Amino acid sequence: MLWDKLFAAAPEADAVAMLRTLLTNLDGDREHLFLRAVTGAQVGGHVLYWLPVLNDNFLNNAPQRTRYITAAAPLVADLQRILTAQAQAGKLADLAYGIWLHAADPKDAAAQAFMKTLVASPAYAKLNPAYHLTAADSMHFGSLAMTPAMAAVDPNSVSRELLALPKDAAPAAVEAALKTVIDRVTAAPAVIPVIGLQAVAALPEWSAPTRQLVFSLFKENSPLGAVVRAPGDELLVQRVLKELQEKKEWSAAEPIAAGLWQASGDVAYFQNPDALSLFAEAALAAGHPSVAMTLARGGMKGQASKAFAAQSANPNFAKISGRLSQVAGKAATAIGAVDIPVDESNPAFPIYKSSAEFVLGNEDSAWQLYLAHADQLSPVLRSLSVEYSFWLLQRNIEASRDDEAENLIKELTIWSRQAAGAFSSAQDAQLKIAYADLAFRKGALPTARAWYRKVAEAAEYEG
Repeated sequence: MLWDKLFAAAPEADAVAMLRTLLTNLDGDREHLFLRAVTGAQVGGHVLYWLPVLNDNFLNNAPQRTRYITAAAPLVADLQRILTAQAQAGKLADLAYGIWLHAADPKDAAAQAFMKTLVASPAYAKLNPAYHLTAADSMHFGSLAMTPAMAAVDPNSVSRELLALPKDAAPAAVEAALKTVIDRVTAAPAVIPVIGLQAVAALPEWSAPTRQLVFSLFKENSPLGAVVRAPGDELLVQRVLKELQEKKEWSAAEPIAAGLWQASGDVAYFQNPDALSLFAEAALAAGHPSVAMTLARGGMKGQASKAFAAQSANPNFAKISGRLSQVAGKAATAIGAVDIPVDESNPAFPIYKSSAEFVLGNEDSAWQLYLAHADQLSPVLRSLSVEYSFWLLQRNIEASRDDEAENLIKELTIWSRQAAGAFSSAQDAQLKIAYADLAFRKGALPTARAWYRKVAEAAEYEG
């Protein structure tokens, strides 16, 4: 106890001097005494850190970190001598390495050189892996402290040739860098996200081998899970879509659709999902409903869709979701196929079945299924195609089911307001006309007249 109190009560300069004396010989019980001293002595305003994980935020404060490093500097030199001997002997002590790691200045050239020496030693590989992770974090030595195994799966290390390209790099240099990185990714023990792709996206033209490598980033070399990209990487998705659309190679988008959506899941950047939804729309217009369906479903049901759903209040994503829904509905109609996303035990199954029958052209069957289960429509309305919803509205009006038609108009109106772009201008006009027709049937002539006039005078409905 007196030993502990001695170091805890000592002024910092004296505590450092005593610790340095102990470091001259850590044989036998002296290492245990040194550990007890470390846990009590104040150095730079804090007891010495030595465990791989910091137990507080003291060093996150820049002035405090500077003070700590400055006060511990005399110990760093002594510890480097000890660690050098330990490395030569084949084993580094956690205590000595831990104190050095947190006390050394990672910006100091001598400390960086020593870190390189340690990493190259067989003894470093035997350390607790937690120390490897801490040494390679942003507060310590970063990539300089990575073991070969860590570097093999680190995106910055794997993509280093792309990240090192100058802004004015020649196309040949960019293509060579991409090939080097892709070759490394292919040989890696796991799928690693490639970063630093801005120069690739900016190439005026892609050679056939480079194009194949680019497409592999959205297929066999597409990473699972969320991907953090380097600035400018998001432009590659738009470049791929631009290339395919200009060359009218619509079908080439299907094999890489999932990867394109995966690479576009960052909600801070809506331009990629927007470009994908526009490409799906263009594919449908060009007579490729299968491609359109694949792209639309990828955005509506893939991993990225969860991120988009959380952005429902964002007008950009609301417009994208609306466009995807439109494309999916029209594409399903064009190819005569539609998914039923629930099993037969689900109460909403008959409504989904009704929608499927409508797509297949079996309107009588679709209507009968709806009539028998109309109470299940509201909860799933927005997961159905807009065309089916408007068809139901028209059939309800024709069948003089005024209450059902009015409720459907209200729900569709709320949908159109909350999800900008979900309805085309023609559908928006159709909704207003339906409301006016319903008002006319009920004898509310002024209301009917007002809504007819709104449609007639609105510039967006011209033509």
